[in-house]
Amino acid sequence: MNLQDDTIQLLVDLVEASKASTGNLEVHRAPCRVDVLLDQAAGEYEQRLAQSGLTLVLQKPETGLVILADGRHLWRVFDNLMNNICKYALSGTRVYLTLAQAGTKVRVSFRNISRDPLDMPAAQLLERFARGDAAEAAKAAGADYVGEMDLVEKIQKENWFDFDVVVASPDMMGVVGRLGKVLGPKGLMPSPKAGTVTPDVAKAVQESKAGKVEYRLDKTNIIHCPIGKVSFGPEKLAENFNALMGAILKAKPAAAKGQYIKSCVAASTMGPGVKMNTAKI
Repeated sequence: MNLQDDTIQLLVDLVEASKASTGNLEVHRAPCRVDVLLDQAAGEYEQRLAQSGLTLVLQKPETGLVILADGRHLWRVFDNLMNNICKYALSGTRVYLTLAQAGTKVRVSFRNISRDPLDMPAAQLLERFARGDAAEAAKAAGADYVGEMDLVEKIQKENWFDFDVVVASPDMMGVVGRLGKVLGPKGLMPSPKAGTVTPDVAKAVQESKAGKVEYRLDKTNIIHCPIGKVSFGPEKLAENFNALMGAILKAKPAAAKGQYIKSCVAASTMGPGVKMNTAKI
């Protein structure tokens, strides 16, 4: 496969990653001033470019250029390109934004000098450009560990499980799926139903850090769910217990008849069980 084929495959992968994250996109084409969008992108990132030590050089015709496109999606492309330039361009260099007309076509180019080597495979470029924003959002939300193949290899090779919850964006499930046999039995495999596979990884991380837990029935209709640690104290444990029971009662099916909760027992990890009075729950 030559460089051109690699580039084409990278673009295809980028499109597929975008679809996986946002769903199928509807396109509404209309006359669009591409020169105005380029001006907006330059103005939007002026401060970030300066903070990164980058000098912007904007080259475009004096007259406006109108194309038939979906302005929202075109802006997202410009926004992503400018964001990645701010992240990965070599400080102290120039960034060239060029708009030119060639016959009936309009060409827009973004050029900069990368601070990192460019002899990397297309798959690595995809991870950097398509998945970088989600990683940054997870870090900002307080995630303890953020990574991709590095964390997968750490779990596989070092049997590392120094975490309680795994959150993944949809485009990362192809990577996380390799750990299904390891994470599944431990109840750590992320899933859309549990809210741990989501495009909004920041929200999922925040909810997890705030103490969100997942409960489920086993084959005998028993729920096992932690409500905290002994160090929390009686008041916090009681608050968590009431919140859990409230969620279970709220989820009672309308068709359910008779006694809904037959028994309830609380216990520390290695301690004896204390039976609750279900009539008072």
